[in-house]
Amino acid sequence: MWVAKFQLRGEQHWVPGGPWPTKRQAEEAERRHRDRLDARRHSETCASFAERWLEEWPEELSNVVDRIG
Repeated sequence: MWVAKFQLRGEQHWVPGGPWPTKRQAEEAERRHRDRLDARRHSETCASFAERWLEEWPEELSNVVDRIG
């Protein structure tokens, strides 16, 4: 099993979604996460943040729903 983390602009980032069965899958997940962070840096909107939040923190969403429901 593989996990991925990297340094970007002086900060350590763990790649969400792991562990992955192969090193290749972990590297691909890292590339996608780096791309997502770079795009967010340049073009984050309220709508894109809301969409990203649902993808990146689904367990927090279920906690919110539990508290409301």
